[in-house]
Amino acid sequence: MEHIPRLQKARDIVFRSLLVVMGISMAKIFFGLMYNSASLLADGLHSFIDSIIIILVMIALIFLSKAPSERFPYGYYKVEDLIVLILSSLFLLISITLIFDSIPPILRGEQITVNPIAAIVAFITGVISYTIGKMQERVAKRTNVLSLLLNSKEMKYDSIASWFVALSIMSGNYINFPMDRLASIIVALLIIRIAIISSKEAILGLLDAWNRPQIVEKIREILLSKPKIKDVRMIRLRKAGSLVFGDVIMLVDESLNIKEAHSLADEVENEIKEKIPEISEIIIHIEPKEKSIRRIAIPTYLSENGEMLVSEHFGRAKFLTIIEIDAQKQTYKIIETIINPFAKEKDKAGMKTVKLLVSKNIDAVITRNIGETSFYLHKGREIKVYQANETNIKDIVRGFLKGKFRELSAPTKQHD
Repeated sequence: MEHIPRLQKARDIVFRSLLVVMGISMAKIFFGLMYNSASLLADGLHSFIDSIIIILVMIALIFLSKAPSERFPYGYYKVEDLIVLILSSLFLLISITLIFDSIPPILRGEQITVNPIAAIVAFITGVISYTIGKMQERVAKRTNVLSLLLNSKEMKYDSIASWFVALSIMSGNYINFPMDRLASIIVALLIIRIAIISSKEAILGLLDAWNRPQIVEKIREILLSKPKIKDVRMIRLRKAGSLVFGDVIMLVDESLNIKEAHSLADEVENEIKEKIPEISEIIIHIEPKEKSIRRIAIPTYLSENGEMLVSEHFGRAKFLTIIEIDAQKQTYKIIETIINPFAKEKDKAGMKTVKLLVSKNIDAVITRNIGETSFYLHKGREIKVYQANETNIKDIVRGFLKGKFRELSAPTKQHD
């Protein structure tokens, strides 16, 4: 699986990020406690959460790198969505705690003088966080790992929060307002925003939801650009971790043989993967596109009361009634009723009747009985054969339009 080497490289980047973020977290917490800065301490706890997140991202990458097994034939890609959901819950819990801890001092008008060194620490760690976030973002986009991409965004927000903390520390020494606590609330609100976004994506992933219609349309355009593909019945996509799986039902020209159909399926599959690299696997299902307007032939005879009925025979039927039907409009009209010139032939009456119907561009035959030779000649010319259980032509055509007749898979008798 070609995505595994990319995931292993991502794991190396994430491990290095973990070491740096843990160092940043300890520095913020240490200087926050030393210089009595609530906002720097809160930012340090935020960075500590980042290190926990990175550990969980590493766990996700380990599972994503595992090959599918007999028990998990589709792989372990859903683990990433589960981990992202856990991280989001952790985000929300910590953020709400930070907000509730910061509101009372603001209401009391509490003000604490903070050493400017704390502001310098916040600014420098912000620069480092932003650099790590950009590095993670590049790797996440190459590997399409959602948890890593969300963490990279969170790291960039963390850097902005750290710079705001630095500004609040400096201004808090001159403004009669607990700017330090206000900065803590802003940091918490930024974390909540990330938590809501990531939890939404994780839940949608676990439910196999798909919210990128532009990719579906792109696949449809690729399919319909092929002249032999007449229509697309269904396109389904689902995201599993960093990968996208899908399946397609496309309707092709009825004249395509099995080899041509498989070749066409391979062609569109390769083109879809080439033009949309994030799609890992896509299964192509092929179905024949039936004509809206079709011609059917019914072997008939004239009854004593002058009514045209379905004959018990095919090749030796006295008449052949040609009917044009419109399946879309559910209408029909009798084109012609011709005398069967082979009805009294001693030999090969069925074979000759089939050739006559082929010359009439017939798409299907509805008959009460049909012999081996006639049946397989029809099949060889892609003409479907249906069995009629009634004798009245109008009833038969109405039933055919409603799909009541079954297509024969074998002849009903040995000879016509």
